[in-house]
Amino acid sequence: MNMIEFANKAAKIPGVKWLLKPLYYRYKAHQRQKVANVFNQYGLEVIKDFDEAMKSGGYPYFLIFGSLLGAVREKGLIKHDFDLDTAMWYSDCDENFLPHMEKAGFRLARSFEVDGGKSGREWSLEKNGVSVDIFFFYPPVNSVPYCCDFPIDAEEKGVVTWEQGMKKLGGVTPRRVEWPVSKEYVRVPFENLMLPIPQNADELLRLHYGDTYLTPIAGWQRDMVNDPPTHLHIWEGKKAIFTRYREGEK
Repeated sequence: MNMIEFANKAAKIPGVKWLLKPLYYRYKAHQRQKVANVFNQYGLEVIKDFDEAMKSGGYPYFLIFGSLLGAVREKGLIKHDFDLDTAMWYSDCDENFLPHMEKAGFRLARSFEVDGGKSGREWSLEKNGVSVDIFFFYPPVNSVPYCCDFPIDAEEKGVVTWEQGMKKLGGVTPRRVEWPVSKEYVRVPFENLMLPIPQNADELLRLHYGDTYLTPIAGWQRDMVNDPPTHLHIWEGKKAIFTRYREGEK
């Protein structure tokens, strides 16, 4: 049981929740600082290694989500980002992909698989403590291609971690992110590197972050009432299998 699961169980004891709150936030801040310290030391080196491994293996990929926003707006990392968000097409991944990345020093740290990966997948690769997330894209269910993400709904039967979702619900509910991703990529400046983004990055970012995405807004959150997203869909009836791998496991 990790710290978050322990706190969630203990908080159900009358009178305990308010005592745990400051400890929980202190723990979260400590963990985040540890991640930040590792990323500041190894982050750009790992990103460079990832890009070179993908190129040498002939695996097309592109930046997505916060990393795509950083590439376009900041020409590099967003201040609070301590990992790299990337994407590739499921059809471009083969049985040699993970062995190839392992040779480059990356290991599979966690995975989400919908229908064994045939309908949805997210992999997190890790090297020197730095994570690179890969979101896999698929042909349209409706009208445009999609990838899946896996938000934790803290209101759903008390589930606050992916592990709890597996134990209590038998899986994690996926969400389809329907993006009209171009298969044509361009490389743009990203810190001291040149990394690939889709040619229609502006269209994607406006859809996901709104028309003002070029203006940094501290603590930005989408107005789900007045500006509801049309490209995010909870995938009812589907469950993802979540696995967290320890060192040496596959």
